[in-house]
Amino acid sequence: MQEISQERDFNRITLNNFGKMIVITFYADWYDHSVNYVEQIANLQELMQIQDVVFCKCDAEKVPEVANKFQVSMVPTVVLTETRKTTIKKFENEVPAILFEQIEEANKTFKNQFENEKERMYAKIKELLSQPGVLMFIKGTPQEPECKFTRELLGIIESLKIRFRYYDIIADIDMRHWLRHYNKWPTYPQIFIEGKLLGGLDVLKEHIAKNTLEIPASCKISEPKERLQQIIQEHKSILFMEGTPNDENLQENSKKFVNLLAQAGIRFSIFNLLIDANLKDYLKETYKSTGPYFFAGKQYVGNLVVVAELFNKQELLQKVPGSEWKLDGEQKIKYLLKACPVVIFMHGTPNDTKSEDSAKMIKILNECKVKYDFYNVDADADVNQYLPILSNFDKIPQLYNEGELVGGIDVVTKLFNDEDLKILLQNNIQK
Repeated sequence: MQEISQERDFNRITLNNFGKMIVITFYADWYDHSVNYVEQIANLQELMQIQDVVFCKCDAEKVPEVANKFQVSMVPTVVLTETRKTTIKKFENEVPAILFEQIEEANKTFKNQFENEKERMYAKIKELLSQPGVLMFIKGTPQEPECKFTRELLGIIESLKIRFRYYDIIADIDMRHWLRHYNKWPTYPQIFIEGKLLGGLDVLKEHIAKNTLEIPASCKISEPKERLQQIIQEHKSILFMEGTPNDENLQENSKKFVNLLAQAGIRFSIFNLLIDANLKDYLKETYKSTGPYFFAGKQYVGNLVVVAELFNKQELLQKVPGSEWKLDGEQKIKYLLKACPVVIFMHGTPNDTKSEDSAKMIKILNECKVKYDFYNVDADADVNQYLPILSNFDKIPQLYNEGELVGGIDVVTKLFNDEDLKILLQNNIQK
């Protein structure tokens, strides 16, 4: 049985026994009955050998800080607690034999609750660590750090111009204890890079001294315009918003945007603007909107109002590279033939054709001033594979009008030379 002779002992015992129930017997050394009671508890402890329970004794008058925490008003009193110092149960002058039955029962309940909470908290931690970049678990916030180590860490990170996310473990006592349990690292702050634990402040300083600190390029602060270009070059479709889809307090507009893109069948990445205030301000100023902001194919598509309107008109998918559609080859082709009055399936894009025939067909359509959509089959193996089956024509490019195959380059060239192409596509000639 451990002795709690000062509050520091209590703090040490609770901190070092996460996941175990702690039994504290309060007594007074001048009151013989309470002293004898402690001895009986100690003897029963030896006899019963209850697993994963820590037994302690505490003189209520000599360590009032601990006694008052549990509102101990008489001795002997037995309190069941745990690392977070909450009261699980409290017994006043209970018969020791009955008390141990209660302890055993409470311990079973405690273990079950602990395992359930472990599953929930581990999932929360894994979700946090699954997000790219630098994540720091700190005491306080960057604006108001609550320990000298956190303050020093933030100064170093700022000097290195590193973009980071943070989690305040003072505001979340559960996370404070569970993260220690998860990664077996006992102190704070803790630094994670791309989901992997780097260590604490000392480890960071060692890496800096040895010039071995590796920071992802995406986490190095640059001008917001350059930053935006870098991001949209790396992602075929991406939504810039404050937070992530699993955040409990996610803004309503962000929720609607995420659900809309999912409903439209679009694969997309998320950029959390909470980790980059400069980029957030730049997007707001550039696009005259509070966001979220959706980009696809390296172009700005719009805010929620614009994207919702495109979705309702069945024009949204056309703004997104086909490789990001959650459709198979057949579904993509059928959608395009339904949504696009005139569409050409080609190698490359109109501004960067990858075959002579595709270049010729684009030139013909441009000369006829035809309004058309295009689909790059080189970027989508599913469409490239299924298109010859659907059309019963194995050559690329292929031109379609109102959902029907016009033909390949030979047919389109003949129609053009005979001046019949404009007649066929007259509903889609630019005025």
